[in-house]
Amino acid sequence: MSDEVEVFVSAGKLTGWKSIEVVRTIESVAHGFALTMSELELDDPNRRILKRGDSVEVKVAGVPMVKGYIRKLSPSYGKANHVISVTGWDSTADLIKCSNMVPIHTPAKLESIVAQICKPFGISVSTDVDTGADFLTFKAEVGATADSLIDHLVRYRGVIRISDGVGGLLITLPGSEASKITLRLGDNIISAGAVFDDTERFQSITHEVQRESAWGGTAAGAPLRATVTDPNMNPDRYLPLLELPKDPPDGSTALEALIRRDINLRAARCERISYTVKGWRHNSDSGPLWTPGELVKISDPWLAVDQDLLLTTVTFAFQKNKRTAKLQFMRPEAFDLRRMKEPKSEAGELWDNKDSSL
Repeated sequence: MSDEVEVFVSAGKLTGWKSIEVVRTIESVAHGFALTMSELELDDPNRRILKRGDSVEVKVAGVPMVKGYIRKLSPSYGKANHVISVTGWDSTADLIKCSNMVPIHTPAKLESIVAQICKPFGISVSTDVDTGADFLTFKAEVGATADSLIDHLVRYRGVIRISDGVGGLLITLPGSEASKITLRLGDNIISAGAVFDDTERFQSITHEVQRESAWGGTAAGAPLRATVTDPNMNPDRYLPLLELPKDPPDGSTALEALIRRDINLRAARCERISYTVKGWRHNSDSGPLWTPGELVKISDPWLAVDQDLLLTTVTFAFQKNKRTAKLQFMRPEAFDLRRMKEPKSEAGELWDNKDSSL
């Protein structure tokens, strides 16, 4: 039996749709879908069961992919057809647009603090990695969105937060598993495309840090500065960037290392490659479903790629009775997650128990 996409709303299973795309990604906290269906009559039952804000669940080959709400309905018509386009997202999408309104209780582990933020939204939190010691304190910025606070927290522990596909949030690490398949030009690739964009790259990056006084506050004298040049950018171009890092490391050597990591990160994220393949599984109709976060061997002389790349986004598509998957890749260095230095509390303690002695 061929793999199928199933869509469920409050009134039951949705039928009659013509095409659908289901998106899973490690670049956002929410997965989503978009489908198109035709209306035959004004009393078509699908008109009555589709409502904005209604709950929705999407499964691909029986695997939960999206559990959330219908976000947008776009009906249109002409002489030849009547069409409704439906878009929906995971429940976790609410974390992106909504402010955090709850106090944070510490000391607590990372997943516990994230659970406190997510609880009013009815979103569960799980983890499949070690998140380290308790945070001794955490001061939430007033007016910050729930997801921006969570994103800041996970960066301190060098992990990411993604949707778990069933309405919850998962704290994890990408690239922990390598697939056993190779994408090869002339074999299982239908089409390919790439974007190499230097917009966010610079010829040199400078970090400036104001020194702190032993008694607190800002110390007198010149700030600490470090500059690193990107060896892969045109040296004849004047492209400087000055940044004031929020949580800088101690000392000029560590600061230079931070800048070099930033340069490497920008270089990796400026390169994106996408492939469209037949079917939704590694071997078209067999093997596991494509999963964001896995490393995949790419052999493509046309795009000059012969290495393991990180699968960041998968779009499962069904249109005109054909199943395809669009796979988006980046270099693994694009998710080289550095544990940021955790700042001091007002009492002079550090967030991390490991660094609690001064």
